Amino acid sequence: MIASAILGLVATNIATLISEDAHTASYEALSSVLHALPLAEPVLLSLRSKSPSSVRAMDVQIATATLTKKLDDLRHAHDAEVKRSVNLERNLNAAVQLHRNLEREHLNLRQSHLMLDNEHKALQVENKAHIKKSFDQASAAKSISTRLATRSATNAARNLSSVPAETIPIVGTAIVLGVTFWDLKDACATLKDLNELNKAFDHQPVNHTEVCGMKVPTQDEALSKIKGDWRSIYDKAAESLWLVGRPPQLSLSEVKKWVCSPFGSITGLCP
Repeated sequence: MIASAILGLVATNIATLISEDAHTASYEALSSVLHALPLAEPVLLSLRSKSPSSVRAMDVQIATATLTKKLDDLRHAHDAEVKRSVNLERNLNAAVQLHRNLEREHLNLRQSHLMLDNEHKALQVENKAHIKKSFDQASAAKSISTRLATRSATNAARNLSSVPAETIPIVGTAIVLGVTFWDLKDACATLKDLNELNKAFDHQPVNHTEVCGMKVPTQDEALSKIKGDWRSIYDKAAESLWLVGRPPQLSLSEVKKWVCSPFGSITGLCP
């Protein structure tokens, strides 16, 4: 029986090399013949492991394992890419939001810059106006101070030089009135200068019309006021000049002294 099995195996070996179906049929026939033999199982296992179907099954198993590993790797790579894509999207959204914030901040800064530029231009105009005003004020102050100084010096010199002439009896009255006229004229001009200065410094003007409207009396008007009441006229003038004491009592001899001294001989009064 063993010889017949071996001969059958040899006969079918060529067919099994050509056709997998023939190999399977031969394997099944041989398995049924050798199944009863004690040593048949190892021989059958050896034959099965070397059969094309077993080899292909092994190849399929290896290929399946390889593909499964590649699929797992691809899944891991895909998950990593998905996670990376999520992170990139989150970063992109953050970048977009940051860009919007920067655009808004840039717009605010631009508006602030425009406001500051307008304020700067306004300040430049205002500063130029202040500079011009300060220059005008300085010019006005210098011009007015020069006029005041000149006027004061002229007034002082005029008053001092006129003192001797003012002491001349009777005719000295004309000098007094002339000096008073110029004093009023200078006072009026000074008040007008002060108003010009007040205008330059945006101050309220002073009232100059009262002083400028004052009139100096004529010599006859002045002399008529002292007739019969010269002491009260003297007291009023002395009070305004802060002079203390009553006027001295004048005797005829003292009157002659004051009149005759400057004029010399006068018929009927000065021998």
